[in-house]
Formats: sequence, C-alpha cells, structure tokens
Amino acid sequence: MNFWWEFVFFFIALLLNVFLLAKVVKYAPRDLSRMLFGVFLVAQILWIIVNFASFFVSDSVYLFWTRLTMFFATWHAVSFLFFIQSFLSVENILKKFWIKMVIAAGILMSFLTLSSLVFVGLEANVEGLLAPVPGKLMPLWGVFILACLLGPFINLYKKYRVL
Repeated sequence: MNFWWEFVFFFIALLLNVFLLAKVVKYAPRDLSRMLFGVFLVAQILWIIVNFASFFVSDSVYLFWTRLTMFFATWHAVSFLFFIQSFLSVENILKKFWIKMVIAAGILMSFLTLSSLVFVGLEANVEGLLAPVPGKLMPLWGVFILACLLGPFINLYKKYRVL
C-alpha cells in the first residue's frame, strides 16, 4: 500500500474518533461510562497517531516510536476493559480492588513497553526492513493485553447471552 492510501485510512480513522469523542463529550449523559468511553477514545486517538507516525520516522528513532505505540496500546486495552465493565455494572467500578490491580499492572506494563524488556532492539527482516525484536517480557505483555481485551467480551457474553 502506498503512502497516500495509508494516509487516507489514518485520516478517516482519526477524524471518526475525534468526531465521536466530541459527540460523547457534548451529548452523552454525565456518568462514569461516558467518562471512561472518552478516556478510551483519547487512548485510541493517541495510539492511532503514534502508530501511523512510527512508520515514517527515521531508523534512529524507530525503536522509540515502536515502544511508544505499545505504550499507548496498553492504555487503549486497559481503558477498553474499564469502559465495558462500567457499561455492564451500575455500581461504581472504581471502588473494586481488581480495578486497582489492573491500573497498577497497566502502569507497570506501559513502562515496560518503553524498556528493552518488551522490545530488545531492531534487526533487518527478510525484506531488509528494520523490525523490532521481541524481548523477554513480550509474552507477559501479550497475555496482559489479551486479558484486557478478551475479559470484557466474555463478560458481555455472560450478561447478554441469548442461548
């Protein structure tokens, strides 16, 4: 895919997310779910921007931008988890112990993404392009993200299953 198509898709995704965030802020009822959906959209917008930019930076800073993409991907997944949980529950989810654990784990994981423990460095792939080399804690990060993304879908299924 060439740059212009990538830019068009990036711009459309960015524009739709910013538009949705503006509508949520302006029209949605003022409650915890709205606030968490707004946080999710902000994390998603930042993730989209950093991810797109990471493909167009010089080789000397590519690893940093890749790590920064993972940093925002972490908060994207965590905010998704919180939003869906708040949507499913009428009680204030922020008082629950597991929320504090997820926040602590999210902070830890996001800072690990900026270290050499998630990405060791860069090396040329078979096409001769630089690619990040996974570090020792990449599987741990992957499990954390998978839990943050899969957990809400399991909870949605449990609450709304029709079978």
